[in-house]
Amino acid sequence: MNPITVTWSPTIYTDWGWRNFSKWINTTADNILMTPCGKTHRLLTRLSLEKLLHPFQPFILGQKTLAAKMAKKFNIQLIIYGENEAEYGNPKVQNNDSKVSAALYESHLDIENFVLGGVKVKELIENYGVKLSELQSYLPLEKGDPNKISNLDFRYLGYYLKWHPQSCYYYSVDNCDFEAAPERTVGTYSKYNSIDDKVDDLHYYTTYIKFGIGRATYDAAQEIRSKDIEREEGVSLVKKFDGEYPERFQKEIFEYLSLNKRDFSEAYSMFEQPKFDRKYFDNLCDNFRSAHIWYHENGKWYLRKTVF
Repeated sequence: MNPITVTWSPTIYTDWGWRNFSKWINTTADNILMTPCGKTHRLLTRLSLEKLLHPFQPFILGQKTLAAKMAKKFNIQLIIYGENEAEYGNPKVQNNDSKVSAALYESHLDIENFVLGGVKVKELIENYGVKLSELQSYLPLEKGDPNKISNLDFRYLGYYLKWHPQSCYYYSVDNCDFEAAPERTVGTYSKYNSIDDKVDDLHYYTTYIKFGIGRATYDAAQEIRSKDIEREEGVSLVKKFDGEYPERFQKEIFEYLSLNKRDFSEAYSMFEQPKFDRKYFDNLCDNFRSAHIWYHENGKWYLRKTVF
C-alpha cells in the first residue's frame, strides 16, 4: 500500500501530544493535518458546552467526516479507521461488521436547519457572525451527491486486529518513540491513551455529569474486558478517580471558552455571560444533572447508583 494519513487537529494540543504527533509523522506515511478556523472552532466549542454540555462535539464532527472528505478529494477508495465506537459503550452488535456506517460521515443536508453546537446553521450565520464557508469542515458529505466517489470502502482496523489499548501503546513506543504523559490523566489512572488534547479532561468530566460515567469507568471497563485487570480492581479505580474535577488545564480552557468583543463582535451579545469561569461552569453542570442519576443533599451532589 501507499497510504496517506489524515489528522483532525486537537482543540488545544498538550505539549506531549504535539511531540508525539511530530514523531509519528516523521516515521510513517505522508500526512494531511486539518486545523479548522480557530475562531469558529472556539465559538462552536463554547456553544456545544453551553447548550449540550459537550465540549468535544465540534472536534468529533471533524474527526468523523474528514477522512471521507479527503478520500473524495483524492479519489481514494479504501479508508482504514481505528477502533469501532462499540469499544466505548455503543451497541456491541456494531462490532460484528468491519464496515464503518455511512451515517457517520454523510447525510441528507438541509444546510440552513443543520444543527452545530446546538444551534442551526442559519442562526449561526444570522446571529453569531459565522460564515457558511467556515462551517464546511464540520458538515458531513451530502448523501447522494453525484460528485461523491462511489463504492467508498470504509473499514475498522479493530475488526481485523484485536483492539488492545496497551498493545497499541507498546507498539507506538517501539515504532515511533511515543511518550506517555508525564502525569496521570485527570479522572482516570492511565497516562498514555487519548492524551493529545487539553479539552479531554473537561469532556470526560461532562460525561460524568450527564451520565454518571467518568473516564475511569471507560478505561477500567475496557481493561477488564481485555483481562488486563480484575473487576474488583476496576471498581476500586472507578471509585477513586471517576468524576475528578479537571483542574490542571482549567485556566487555559476557561480563557479559550471566554469570548471578547473584538473577535466575536456579533456572538458576544448572544451570551448571558461571555466570560467563562468556574462558578459559571459549576452552575452549567448542575443544570445538566438528571434527577434519575443524581440527588442533592446537604449542599452536595451524589450519584444514586455506583459500581460495586
